Amino acid sequence: MDWQVLHDGLRAWFSDASGIPVESVAWAGDPVGMRKYPWAELQLQSSAVESSVDEVRYTKQGADLAVTVVGNRRITLNCQIHSRDQRAAYRAYALLERVRGRLYFPSTQDGFRQLGIGVRESAALIDLGRAYDQREESVASLDVLLNWVSIESDTDNPVGTIERVKLSGTVNGAIAIPDKDIP
Repeated sequence: MDWQVLHDGLRAWFSDASGIPVESVAWAGDPVGMRKYPWAELQLQSSAVESSVDEVRYTKQGADLAVTVVGNRRITLNCQIHSRDQRAAYRAYALLERVRGRLYFPSTQDGFRQLGIGVRESAALIDLGRAYDQREESVASLDVLLNWVSIESDTDNPVGTIERVKLSGTVNGAIAIPDKDIP
């Protein structure tokens, strides 16, 4: 996963889906200074809710085998919008409802696929409206659960292969199997 490409892609998509200019959409912790309203903050959070077992794959690399570990993962994209526009269609809740509806557009699904992620589900919107700096500020939050596949390969340290296997023995104590080398 190229995390920078993921961050840039999600930021651009969110700007397009919400109608908020991309310069007013930032990742949590980014040094952005003052922003015009409405503005949005995104955050990726690891989801360790479900356990999974990674698959270990071996692929031929010359005379040896390269090891690749593949595992399904889940991350949560937290989206928050802050707005001081009191018109109904421009309150934070309405803008995030627009984002949530666009999660399932085919164009969004295709764009997410190019980023290496897929939408698992979106949680309920939370209205966090409050008074800030003696003004009413519309604040809303949405969590989107995303799936992605982790793929890690170790081609620098291949493992050796078994050249031959010798089979022999008896079956049910009655049938003798002669020794045989299998390449």
